[in-house]
Amino acid sequence: MNIHEMKYNLAIGAARVIFTEIKGAIFCGGTALNTFYLNYRYSEDLDIGYISANPKARIETLLEKNGYKIGRTGMKIRDIITGEGTEIKMDIFEYEPITGIVSKDLQGVSVNTLSSEEFTLSKTISFMTREDKNGLVRDAYDLYKLSDILNVFSVVKKYKTKIRRKVDVVQHNFMTFYENLKYASIAVEPLLKSPVDHDAVENFMRKIEKLML
Repeated sequence: MNIHEMKYNLAIGAARVIFTEIKGAIFCGGTALNTFYLNYRYSEDLDIGYISANPKARIETLLEKNGYKIGRTGMKIRDIITGEGTEIKMDIFEYEPITGIVSKDLQGVSVNTLSSEEFTLSKTISFMTREDKNGLVRDAYDLYKLSDILNVFSVVKKYKTKIRRKVDVVQHNFMTFYENLKYASIAVEPLLKSPVDHDAVENFMRKIEKLML
């Protein structure tokens, strides 16, 4: 088992503990997306959303009771979960769905997560608002792979107005992505279970950019 598999298994194990007890949480981010829909890359963190009451303290207590260690890191004070010989980052944040939340089975545990449409919108917004260059590539890859299971362009076009409400500047991150795709993709490639065509991804994102302008 490689380090990426270890981190993924740690995230899934922690998620199962969380959703066994905390029913109002939402499994978001790349780990959920690739667990329930895509399965083309590893994701090495755990993103938990909530709509009303913040479950952060309950989640931390629950994980610690189940043998996980919780630490802190960085300016954003992200949680670090340690267990099974490795560690991952965990973000807990308020999430406002645009389309809706669905229920999925996670190894026998019922969890709330995003629909494929909601993931498309979440990833589009994330792409246009994040600062991490490697993260831009992951978001772009995810959007490109989502096009295998639904019409991404139609979803973006349908909800364009709602996306724009959550984004200050449309073009900046697209330009950063095009300029850094070749180099940033090198850092992302070890996470891939199957290869991704960089040129196809760039052409795909140029169409997304055109839709958003």
